[in-house]
Amino acid sequence: ILHDCYHLYPSYPDPSVGPGGPTDARNISFFNPELLLPAGFGPAKRRPHWVFTISAADQDTQGMFAGAWEIAGIIVDKLMETVAAGRHPVFIGPDELVKNVRARLPYTDGVDLLTFCPLNRIIALLLTAEHAFYWNVVSHSILIRLFNDMPVVLFDQGHLAHGDAVGGGQAHQC
Repeated sequence: ILHDCYHLYPSYPDPSVGPGGPTDARNISFFNPELLLPAGFGPAKRRPHWVFTISAADQDTQGMFAGAWEIAGIIVDKLMETVAAGRHPVFIGPDELVKNVRARLPYTDGVDLLTFCPLNRIIALLLTAEHAFYWNVVSHSILIRLFNDMPVVLFDQGHLAHGDAVGGGQAHQC
């Protein structure tokens, strides 16, 4: 049922094609050509936008190291740098973090702060963005950009890599 859908998770959408087993490559990953942009498609001709996205889990992880209010300040700095670069910043994050960012922004005109986005809107934002910025190397929405040879900027390893360190063990880089 996922064959014709946007599908970001690394699993094969049509197991009915034949018998598979645990070592079948289709169970490891797949490529859905629906995710490729048409030839000649590129970032918008108007002022390009940059997308910043952070999940609640990564916000919590960053908060352990820097504090929730400080994380909002870091994001505000990134959004203001984006405006100064002549780009349109779009931030997608958890509700509380968006509230903290909004409270610290000197202005919100020309800055999009989103707490929820349907998948098709996120995909549209990611595929039309000049750059996308993440705090998690294992974010599945990174795949849509990588499939289309688009740049991704990573600020940190993410909650999965930090999870072991938080529990007292050593973190492992991906």
